[in-house]
Amino acid sequence: MKYIYISGKITDNPNWKEQFKVAEMKLKASGENNVIINPDYIGQELEKEIENPTYKDYMQADLRILLICNTIYMLSNWKESKGATLEHNIAEALGMEIIYEDSEN
Repeated sequence: MKYIYISGKITDNPNWKEQFKVAEMKLKASGENNVIINPDYIGQELEKEIENPTYKDYMQADLRILLICNTIYMLSNWKESKGATLEHNIAEALGMEIIYEDSEN
């Protein structure tokens, strides 16, 4: 079973929630029994625990979850994001499977 973390540009991206949700639904529709991790849900849980979380708070929460995954799905805008670039670098360093949205047909 794959634990797939979705990564892409969030900061200064007004459509990020929709883009991540579309990716989540696409990955779920594959019919495989994978667990899809959408950082939007991580942020929602964090906001229940911390009033006005900072960028650092979000990244720390996201990275903790990324580390339990074995696959990362990179949205086509990931190179525009320092956070997604960091997540990509971690995935590479850990030998995780990396799937690129823009390489799909």
